Order: sequence, then C-alpha cells, then structure tokens
Amino acid sequence: MAFELSCTRLSGAAQQLFRRLPLMPGPHCGPLLAAVPAGLPEADTEDALGELVEFGLVQSGFTARYRLHDLIRIFARRRLEQEEAEDERAAVEARAVNWLLDTAIVAGRRFDPACAALPEHRDDRVRLDTPEAAQQWLTTEADSWLAALELAAATGKWRRVVDVAEAMHWFSDRWIHWGYWPRVFTLSSNAAAELADHAAAATHLNYLSWAHNTCLGDTAGASECARRAHAETVKAGDLRLQAWADSYLAVALLKAGDAHGALPLAARAMRGFRIVNDREGMVMHALSTLGRALERTGKPDRALRAYRQRLALASDPATAPSPVIAGTTRVSAARDIGLLHLAQGRWREVVETLEPAVAWEPASNIPQWQAQMYAALGRARRELGQLRGALADMDRAIAIYQQIGDDNTAQTVRALRNSLNPALAASPALSTGQ
Repeated sequence: MAFELSCTRLSGAAQQLFRRLPLMPGPHCGPLLAAVPAGLPEADTEDALGELVEFGLVQSGFTARYRLHDLIRIFARRRLEQEEAEDERAAVEARAVNWLLDTAIVAGRRFDPACAALPEHRDDRVRLDTPEAAQQWLTTEADSWLAALELAAATGKWRRVVDVAEAMHWFSDRWIHWGYWPRVFTLSSNAAAELADHAAAATHLNYLSWAHNTCLGDTAGASECARRAHAETVKAGDLRLQAWADSYLAVALLKAGDAHGALPLAARAMRGFRIVNDREGMVMHALSTLGRALERTGKPDRALRAYRQRLALASDPATAPSPVIAGTTRVSAARDIGLLHLAQGRWREVVETLEPAVAWEPASNIPQWQAQMYAALGRARRELGQLRGALADMDRAIAIYQQIGDDNTAQTVRALRNSLNPALAASPALSTGQ
C-alpha cells in the first residue's frame, strides 16, 4: 500500500516520529511538542517532520503546525503496536502528557499575582519568562494540554487535574472566549470531589460558576455551582471560602436578573471578607457585586458610593490587595463608575472617568473591559457632539471585540458607529475634531 511504501523511504528518525505521533494528546502539534514523544532534539524533529510532509504522511495546513489524517493515524498506530512494546508505548505517552501538564502549570501560574516564583520546569527550550510568551504557549497548545488534562482525569490523576486547573484560574480571565473553561473546571471540581477535598471542591465549583456565567451565559448552572460550593465550604469549615461562594452566587443571581436576591448575599459576602480580612475578596469581588446589586435595585447613589469606595481601597497601599490585583481592580472600579454615569446620562463624567482608565496598563490585560470602556466613551462623545472622537473610540472597541471573537457585540457597536458617518460628513467643523 502507498503508506507502507512511503514509510520505507523515511529516515529512522522520521519513522520513529511517525509511529509515535498518535500518542500525542490533541489533534495537531508544533516541532517542540512533537520532539517530546519522538525523543529527538528539536532540530532533528523539524527535519523528520519535513520528511513526513514531503511524503504526504503528515499535513501542515499552517506554519509550523502538523497533524495526521485520520486514516494515516490508524496506520501509524498499527506500526507503533507492531514495532514498540506496550510498556514503551505507555512510557512515551506518559512523557508527552506530563510534559504538557507541567508546561501548562508553569505557563498558567505566570498570571497568578500570589505566585512569588514559578514552579520548576526542566525544559528550557520553552520560553515562558514573560506573560506574553506564556499566553502564546497556552493558546497555541490549548487543544493539546486540554486533551492531556482529559487523559489525566480519565486515568484518575485527580490531584494533577486540580493543580492544572488551579494554575489556569487567573489566566482564564484573559481568554474568556476560548470556550472550554467550563470543561476545565468541571474536570477539576469533579477531581476535588474524588479526593474528598472540600476546600478544593468549593474553590473549583466557584470557578465553574464563573465559567457558566461568563463563558456560557448559563445563570442557572452558575447558581447551582455556587450553592454546591457553599455546601462544600460548610463541610470544610472555611469562612473565607463561604464568603467567596456567597459572592459568586450573588453574581449569578445578578446576571439572571434577580438583583433583590443578590443584594443580601453580596452584603453577607462583604461581612465575611471583613471578618477574615480578605482584601482580595472584598475589594476585587464583593464590593463590585454589591454596587451592581444596589444599582439594579434602584439605589444608584449608594451604588456609586460602593464603586468609589472600591476604587479608593484599591488605590491606597494600606488597604489594597497585591499590586497586580489592585491595578486590575482600579480599572474595574473605574469601568463600573463610568458605566453608571453612562446609564444616568452624565456624559462628561463618563469621559472624565474612562478616558484615563482605558489607558491604564492593566486595562489591556482584560480586553473585554477595555472594549466596554471604549464603546462607552464613544457613546458619551457622540452625545457631547465630539463625533470624530466617538468614531475613533468605537473603532477601537470594534477591533477589540473582533480580536476576542465577540462578533455580536462588535456588530452592535459597528451599527452605532455607522449611524455617525452622515453627521460627520455633513459638518465641515467636525473634520477638525470640534
């Protein structure tokens, strides 16, 4: 058969790589990942991949990424079973899975503000020394490390699953539109339950509540997860985690439209965070939720006070959480203040609040917030007659929404932007930015 003939013409290194490629988790790989099961230096792996592409055994649809066609995968696995012992195959697969999970933990923890030092990672070929490099690896190899996580769960490596998902907690905020965070945190919350680790189960059920809310728009699922998390916190006897579960449930109820149900939970979360002196929970999470609950129950003045208190606490070193969290919280608080002004038609206050905040460095770390702020600035400038500035802000918002894959919101902002074009063209004064 043609596959057999092609294989006989390969170098020994290419033959070994070919039969081991089916052991890799995920549908595609780059040379560095392929080098792990191949047991070859990266340069030799690149040469071997070149041979496989040349003989039509591996597809390379885009730069430096390779995949096996389904039929060729079956053929390659058959060759592997014929030529390598079962224990050797198991060792190669374990090496690939462990490499992916180890690297995912190191890359994910790059975004954890509480992480003083990165865990050791022995493969210095992987550049993870900056958040940008870590994010590049996590997004490029997402299919593979997720598949490795699935394998770890399927084989009962519960602590491993929890550790990987915990490392992803802070990174998940940067990549909300990936779509697989509900799966990641389902695996980890199930793994924590298998370990009978009530604190870990509560933590990861809270993460899962966030994923249902933010990624799926499933408020019922988010509420159920937060309630389950609270039950686990009671078993664990952990007051801090109880406050977090209250806060996550309040967020879920808010998104479901039940602001009256969310308000007492947000207030209870605030009391809980004060008791245990959890600055992160109080400043970053509960005050924001409390403000939104107040806003949506017809108490905008009290909501504004909560948002301003949050901004003040995050800005004062005596009351702020860690610097990274404080910076992000300042952006979030300014966004909440600006959006409240927008809802009340206070156009100048919107611009005064959001114009500096959107340029703060942490704003770019969560593009959804940045896009919201640009869209709000565009609407406010339109009402103030600053149409050229409004167009520029809306263009920025549209570009960010497109970048993160939120096409529906991008279309909404684009429709508003397009409605400004006739007015811009009609007035000569506007061409000078007046």
